[in-house]
Amino acid sequence: MGSILAIMSISPVIPLYLDQRGLPPLHVGGIIGAMSLALIVTEVLALGVTSRVGRRAAVIIGLMGSAVMFAWFPLAVSLAGLYVTRLALGAVRGMLWPVTFAEVAEAGPLNRRAGLFSIFWLYFGVGQLLGPLIGGFLGEQFSLRAPFFAAALASLVMVPAAAIVRPVRDDSPNPLRSYAALLSRAPSVRRMFLVTVMNTIAYGILTTFLPLHAAANGLSTAEIGLIFTGGGVAFIVVQAVLHRIADRITADRLLIPAYVIRGLGISLVPLLTSFPALFLVTFLGSLGGAAIPNGLSMRISARSPREHMVAAMGAILAGTSVESHRAWACWMERSTDDGKTWRKLGPITVPGHPHGIIQPTLFERKDRSILALCRARGIGFICQAESRDGGETWTSAKPTDLPNPNSGIDGVRAANGDFYLVYNHTQKGRSPLNLARSTDEGKTWKIVATLEDAPGEYSYPAIIQSRDGRLHATYTWNRRHIKHVTLDPRKLKEA
Repeated sequence: MGSILAIMSISPVIPLYLDQRGLPPLHVGGIIGAMSLALIVTEVLALGVTSRVGRRAAVIIGLMGSAVMFAWFPLAVSLAGLYVTRLALGAVRGMLWPVTFAEVAEAGPLNRRAGLFSIFWLYFGVGQLLGPLIGGFLGEQFSLRAPFFAAALASLVMVPAAAIVRPVRDDSPNPLRSYAALLSRAPSVRRMFLVTVMNTIAYGILTTFLPLHAAANGLSTAEIGLIFTGGGVAFIVVQAVLHRIADRITADRLLIPAYVIRGLGISLVPLLTSFPALFLVTFLGSLGGAAIPNGLSMRISARSPREHMVAAMGAILAGTSVESHRAWACWMERSTDDGKTWRKLGPITVPGHPHGIIQPTLFERKDRSILALCRARGIGFICQAESRDGGETWTSAKPTDLPNPNSGIDGVRAANGDFYLVYNHTQKGRSPLNLARSTDEGKTWKIVATLEDAPGEYSYPAIIQSRDGRLHATYTWNRRHIKHVTLDPRKLKEA
């Protein structure tokens, strides 16, 4: 919100400021568009930056660099200086959006992504609301330079908020290769990029020349700020509605009518000259087109493999282990190039137990931390470790309350967020075989089904959830067969 507030506080005044300096419309549009040109290049390279310094550091660079460029712009005395400043502003701001979109997209499963993006764009809308209001007021009451210094201050104030972004690195120093892999694996993303470009062009034309058109017809800087504020109000209203109906109607289903409405609104602007008329058309155009950014975010994130989430707007994480006469330990293998290359992280061990754990199964929590549950030897209980940076680093493992007779386990996070674990609830032998559920993301577990309890050996389970919501578990049956069991989570009750 703070980042968009900063950029939107200068949107109503930057065309007026450049016009005041005597620049022709060609250079007004060129200087404003220079930032977008730099954004395109930097956002393509953002994946390489996050692979080296991490997502949090990239955001801090973006915010601090923006502050410097906002303050520098009104101090530039030459035409070249104005262009260079805008290019530099776009370069540093390009660090913000790919990381932000990836963080939102990875904050929950696909079925919750519509609501998450609605909240994100709702906060974005608050920035759209307050930014033009502040910029118009400062430009009217003080000078057309004042909003630029206010934007610099807003960017600096937001730097501590970067702490909410994970420091995880995306492990892809060659971003062009990641983009090529993304587009070859998900061709529909290419079409979404083109649609995004067209949306950006339309919005850029509106925000560049609406202030000039309004000023030429006698509107004040404050009135121009209010016109943009009206659009922000409409945007917020639509995002609030989309958040409430996200489970029924997602924004990507509204893209076509949204584009039609936005196009009509933009085409009417040159025909209008009064403040009420321009305010009303901008408000209605924003009301109709507000679903566009949310819808595009949904489409791109839904069609992008998770390991390319930053390139589209992550990583594949595989639990492995080493069993030797010297030690048993869990490791993590991490890939961000669709499995072509892997980086080994670890080991994860239980202090004091050199032959302690192997075969981890992973759960991702709502806060994006990762829980690993591990098969244990000589401990008697399943052990757990945690990561809060996307699997880069892990805590030491420690025993849970779940018994384990040195046998394999497997788990799955269901669509509703519940965790399910198949394991042998005993410290000796491999019967019974049970299914446990956690409704608090692995803090506590309750048995909800007994898959086998007859004498014998039932082990090496695997479990998934299918699209119809059912759980499917397979396991070895007395080492002679593979048995498949289907369960309906709605019918499972705690023992």
